[in-house]
Amino acid sequence: MIDFKDVIEEWAVKYKPMQHTPEKTGNNKRFFLFDNIVSIPNIVAKLPKTQSPCVGYELSQEGSIKGGKIKPTHVVYFMVKADNNIATDKEVSYEATREAVMHMKKFIAWIRTQQETRKELANINVETEDIHYSTYGPFLNNWYAIFIELSDVQTFDICIDKNDYIEEEETQD
Repeated sequence: MIDFKDVIEEWAVKYKPMQHTPEKTGNNKRFFLFDNIVSIPNIVAKLPKTQSPCVGYELSQEGSIKGGKIKPTHVVYFMVKADNNIATDKEVSYEATREAVMHMKKFIAWIRTQQETRKELANINVETEDIHYSTYGPFLNNWYAIFIELSDVQTFDICIDKNDYIEEEETQD
């Protein structure tokens, strides 16, 4: 079973404006995992050679369980570094945000195609027709981001395994 974060990293490797090199020692690291939106500036600040654009996946998740289905929400960030580091230059801010939106749209188009054509992604069923998004930035003066929330639907068909539990007679000892 493929994790959604691995699919995002695959996109970052194949997407020409990023051409992410995997592994911790990758010389063109463009894909990042982080806890939540608050930790983005800390990650980017520790990587002064981080190039724009890049993409991140938030490890913290929300979701719901209903009718035998688990519905996690995946949060993906598309980050762009503005041409200058003057956060008050609103034209530069606008252009950086528009660029992040463009990368987001290209990712959504790619993920739609992947879900339709790749059988190994059968466990990934992200909703790409109704997506919530929001912008974020500037952070570290000249980075801007847009994040999207993608809902996934997974069948919840795990049965009780008696080996996972203590039998009544074991607890009475």
